Amino acid sequence: MLGNYWVPQREKLVDKMEYRLMSLALYNNYNVIIDATNLNPKTIKRWETFVEWWDENFDEGTMPKLNIEFKKFKISLERAIWRDWLRGIKGSRKVGKKVIKHFYKKYYD
Repeated sequence: MLGNYWVPQREKLVDKMEYRLMSLALYNNYNVIIDATNLNPKTIKRWETFVEWWDENFDEGTMPKLNIEFKKFKISLERAIWRDWLRGIKGSRKVGKKVIKHFYKKYYD
């Protein structure tokens, strides 16, 4: 939505957009799945805080309480690099081996 690249200065805008889109979907009784690669403690806390805010601001008669789950899908480093390569040959933007190795080391080593 904001381009095929990451711009650190836009992160606050992206956060606001995520909250607004999430709220709109939940308000209209949709289930929501967040697909996040960088699921670090700060990001987890941010979504837990959102759920707490939501539950405090909408009573159960109007909106159901939210459940939040975090799921980690572990694959081998080689498989992650191979999937990235496949994205590239299919015309999608690749992440690159260096980034994949960084995230793999950060979350799986």
